[in-house]
Amino acid sequence: MSFTEHAKLIVRMLAEQDEPAFLNAVTDWEGEELSWLTFDWDPTMSHQDHLKILMNHHKGINLPSDFVASTMLYGFVGDKIIGRVHIRHTLNDNLLKRGGHMGYAVSPRFRGHGYGLSLAKAGLEFLKKNLKVKDVLITCDEKNAPSIKIIEALGAKYENTVPDAKGVPTRRYWV
Repeated sequence: MSFTEHAKLIVRMLAEQDEPAFLNAVTDWEGEELSWLTFDWDPTMSHQDHLKILMNHHKGINLPSDFVASTMLYGFVGDKIIGRVHIRHTLNDNLLKRGGHMGYAVSPRFRGHGYGLSLAKAGLEFLKKNLKVKDVLITCDEKNAPSIKIIEALGAKYENTVPDAKGVPTRRYWV
């Protein structure tokens, strides 16, 4: 099932057959912070173990105390993962300041083709249709001009800018 307007882009959860695509995506992020692709994977784990962690997070099982249930969706074009959108099912105090209901990232080599906006639209659709979230909070670093552009293209309304836990000014939007 696709949550996006890009004709070739499919946004969905990882599946068993996606291990080669995922490992290729890891190499796309060399030199970058790997959390932009994944929060849970490490090279010592099997693909099955990774999928189990993702499913547990989706179901809200075995979460660390400061986490909420979440769904990681990946954007596929053919057999390539171009990015991801991480959906938080609810908000806690930390996510109210920074993080919000979703975060998205596009692999460096796929940037500039509108995939960020498509991933954000897919995340918004998932939150509203699947999780029935009425008011969606999206945040970004005050200096992240591409993300600000994407958030505003979603029709989000700017609320304010607050410092996160590290003092980084974080813009908060509601849609």
